[in-house]
Amino acid sequence: ARDAFGAALGVPESARAEHGLASLAQGGDLGRGALFTELYAAPVYQTRFSNLVAPVVVRSGVAALERPRAAAYASVRLTRDTRSVGGVQPQIFSDNAVIPALGVRVQPVRRGPTLYSELGASRPLLATPDARTRADYRGGGYYSAQWGAGAAPGRAPRLVGDVYADASYYSRFDNAIAYVQLREAVRLREWGGGWAELYGRAGAVGDTRREFYNNVGEVGAGLRVLPWRAAGASLSAEYVRGAYWVRSTAPAAAPYGELRAMVVVSKVITDRLGARRW
Repeated sequence: ARDAFGAALGVPESARAEHGLASLAQGGDLGRGALFTELYAAPVYQTRFSNLVAPVVVRSGVAALERPRAAAYASVRLTRDTRSVGGVQPQIFSDNAVIPALGVRVQPVRRGPTLYSELGASRPLLATPDARTRADYRGGGYYSAQWGAGAAPGRAPRLVGDVYADASYYSRFDNAIAYVQLREAVRLREWGGGWAELYGRAGAVGDTRREFYNNVGEVGAGLRVLPWRAAGASLSAEYVRGAYWVRSTAPAAAPYGELRAMVVVSKVITDRLGARRW
């Protein structure tokens, strides 16, 4: 089931949302010395594997510089899914690990890409023959931009969209993975602090090791709802079609179509000179 692990891990929306949360904290009005805490969870259900994967990240740190924007932080990542099992013949569908780490990030140019670097230790949550705590270094850069969201707020329907790109190296897998996604949506309705939209998206993933599950293109469409902005939680359901461009005999390497349901919970808490802001 190692092939399924890669395919499940390859769902990029959770990584996009997590780094988007980091951009929100870093791209706000935090001054030097401001403290922040980011909470993030993105459980996603995939019908292709009948599996629920739940990544959770908590990150706390301090804004070290205003120009360029820079921060230092400590983080804990935890990922678990409902299908993976350990034992002599493990069936692994996602990372299933807890990773405490220290990191830094910097945005050299306002509205430009953000560079980050993290060093931690990965402890597996499943008992397998090779399960042991390992060093976990990851670093790279990511960029995101959106349009339409701030134009004529409250007016619907209207077009909104975003683009996201990420390129990172992961020492545990000795692999560099790059991802890009473009999404365009029709904001159907807005209300006090919330909205609903229909969207279409296209994305692609590639890596340096030529693992089939990290070399895939997807197109999809779905519905996304943010019931109440202050709660920091959105719900989405989508149908996607995908195909791998690296050949493999693994059953999971066939072109696929699947339904996905996802909840993204993201919250940024800042504290500057004793003033706390959500």
